[in-house]
Amino acid sequence: MEYRRGSTTIRVIQETLHKAPVQALVSPSTMTLTVAGDVDGALHRAAGAELLGHAQAIRKAHGNCPPGNAVITLAGDKLAADYVIHAVGPMWAGGQANEEDTLYTTYWNALWLAHQNEVESVALPSISTGAYRFPLDKAAMVSTQAVVKFVDEHPERFTSIWHVVRTETEAKAYGAGYTIALQQPPSTPKSEPKETT
Repeated sequence: MEYRRGSTTIRVIQETLHKAPVQALVSPSTMTLTVAGDVDGALHRAAGAELLGHAQAIRKAHGNCPPGNAVITLAGDKLAADYVIHAVGPMWAGGQANEEDTLYTTYWNALWLAHQNEVESVALPSISTGAYRFPLDKAAMVSTQAVVKFVDEHPERFTSIWHVVRTETEAKAYGAGYTIALQQPPSTPKSEPKETT
């Protein structure tokens, strides 16, 4: 599925994350910046030990990365991308702990890091919908709203955004999310990183 917002092409594609032909890969991570699950595990296996070493160097210098936040590292020599953005999503707690706001902030701050590093193309995964049990339909709606809002506020930053999913069910959910989010009129450009609550 392919969509347009201004000068940005948004694609929903069923693929392995690290195979997306982009400058930066956003990978689900843990607060300790270790391997989070299937998607992150596959990325780390493809990248080799160098990627985990970069992430742990940041943790050693700055401590854990709370949910809603992200850090950026070099991708290493084994990946085609230049950067990996390690994004920490929320664990689902029944909707009682501001999980939707935190997930929105996770995507926003990942895109903000890409923006700061002049990345023109980025691949996003389905964050928090695996082991963290965030309901897929809710996650798709929240994340696609964040992506479209960010593109509206930075209309010249990204040429392409790939939302990379594992299953047809995920593809349908994110496709539906973008269809709804893109019906909203573009917002006025402005922005800065979001703070978690």
